[in-house]
Amino acid sequence: MGVVTGLKVNPKELTKVEIDPGFALNRITDPDNNEEISQEILVSDTHPNRVLDLSGYSTSDQIYISVSYMEELADPDLLKGGGKKFMCGKKRISRPAP
Repeated sequence: MGVVTGLKVNPKELTKVEIDPGFALNRITDPDNNEEISQEILVSDTHPNRVLDLSGYSTSDQIYISVSYMEELADPDLLKGGGKKFMCGKKRISRPAP
């Protein structure tokens, strides 16, 4: 799978880059039933980690920026979860520490 649209890395300032909003798919094997499933990763224009400060790196460093899928329990929602907590996909944009 991979990037469907967007998620381009653009220079923002001298030592910063900005990730364009976009959408990606991550395919994994569900351990509960041993079947492949896709996880949707959506980075909106309001995502708080779209701008990354790379000032801790040398210009000769090779840097890998990743967008990953993470789930956590969200607040109860009567329409989506019937009043129970439900799994909500979260997006995390990360880079290795310098």
